[in-house]
Amino acid sequence: MWQVARERILAPRPGAPQVVVVISPQTMRVAAISDLFAARIPRPGPVRPGMAVPGPPGLPKFVPQHAIPTVEELSEFDLIVVLGSISDADRAVELGGVLDHLLDRRKLIALAYYVRLDEPGLAAIASRLLPTANMTHGPSGHPVRSIEASWHGFFTSYGRSATSFANIDARVLGVVDATPAPLPVALELSSRAGALYVLPFHVGDRESQPSLERVVFALRDAIMSDREQMLPLEYLADLRLPGEQHVLARIA
Repeated sequence: MWQVARERILAPRPGAPQVVVVISPQTMRVAAISDLFAARIPRPGPVRPGMAVPGPPGLPKFVPQHAIPTVEELSEFDLIVVLGSISDADRAVELGGVLDHLLDRRKLIALAYYVRLDEPGLAAIASRLLPTANMTHGPSGHPVRSIEASWHGFFTSYGRSATSFANIDARVLGVVDATPAPLPVALELSSRAGALYVLPFHVGDRESQPSLERVVFALRDAIMSDREQMLPLEYLADLRLPGEQHVLARIA
């Protein structure tokens, strides 16, 4: 399966505007999109905005991008993470459309919300990708208990949520304990050819660059572990029940 390279994401620059940061591990390529990030990256030469620039092994360089990347740009990546905040509403609407297209291209999308999924930009994306979901927002966050083993480490370190979901056909990854029943707060949905993860996280300081880096890498590790536990759709498509192929041949 995927091999993970432990690299840093970027260096901080106080006061930077919204930035798209691209992370390029050795084999699982991840794009992280957020305006929580700031970046100070030297440009060694002409490059496409928002894409990784070749650098020393294990230490890719990055360039900031103020525009939302295109479907074609993000199609180069295996996992696209929207982390915490997209404060510009127009950009959020545009990004929602890009992510919608990427699900048709067999991509993994993760919406990582900071405790409550009511930040306007991220909520706009969620309403597009989760149109039937009912969300309830509590006054404060509570610890998340993992349902799937792959997510135990991530939720133990970063799981805290004040948003719960109902009326949605999804695999529950984590819950907040409540009476009379636990409340689903973290989900995975098979959406057309791709998959969508909706996940809460919490850090003590959202302006801490090392903290955000650790969240992205821990989320990536959990998703990789989670996918390893699942049979690939391509494999299932080739399976046949006894006699099924004969029936299909007769129908044809």
